[in-house]
Amino acid sequence: EYTEYFQIEEGKRSITENLQEGFTVYRQYDDRDRVVLERTTQQGSLIEEIIQRYEGDDLATKQRRTPGLKEIWEHEYDQEGELKREEYVKNGKLKRVTVYTGEDTYYEDLYRNNIPVIRIFYSEDREVGEKFLESYER
Repeated sequence: EYTEYFQIEEGKRSITENLQEGFTVYRQYDDRDRVVLERTTQQGSLIEEIIQRYEGDDLATKQRRTPGLKEIWEHEYDQEGELKREEYVKNGKLKRVTVYTGEDTYYEDLYRNNIPVIRIFYSEDREVGEKFLESYER
């Protein structure tokens, strides 16, 4: 395995080749050396592509694409730069919204057919409760 780096106007690029496994990983970095694009191929076929967009110091959007799957994470931050909300979309459908409510506390709304179904409450990354949401009709 070997990696080559190239300087470009927006930052730099790298190409890592693993000849034994047949993988190639192409990365593009911004001017702060953060990966904004990572594409992995095996013998010319796409294995995974990740695109990350930053606003200042914060990760605003992450997109991940593999054959048959496209995932998007959207992040919102407060004035102090703390993560307040994250949306997760899978193949064009909203699946989860996470809302951070305090130090080590948050809840997740899980969606079915783009409708919130259940809210799960967490404290210190442990589930502490859940409730069905009224917007879900059977």
